[in-house]
Amino acid sequence: MSNNPTINQSNIDDLIDEMYDVLEKGWRLPMSNGKVFVDGEEIRAILDDIKEEVPAELRDEAKSARQQAPPTQPWCRNLPKISL
Repeated sequence: MSNNPTINQSNIDDLIDEMYDVLEKGWRLPMSNGKVFVDGEEIRAILDDIKEEVPAELRDEAKSARQQAPPTQPWCRNLPKISL
């Protein structure tokens, strides 16, 4: 039996589908090139659920990899860091 953390892909797929549903029921801003107003709290709740599906070990490994390999493209050096 492996000690590798696993992701429940079907749960994550379901949550992503739920996020698409939120986008579909969002209010489309006229003449805005596709921008949509959505319920931010609903999106945050879905993102929190997705975050819970990713094992802490994988989040820690991803964070470590990002810290060890900084962006090499000049345009992305000033982008905000996203924490999982």
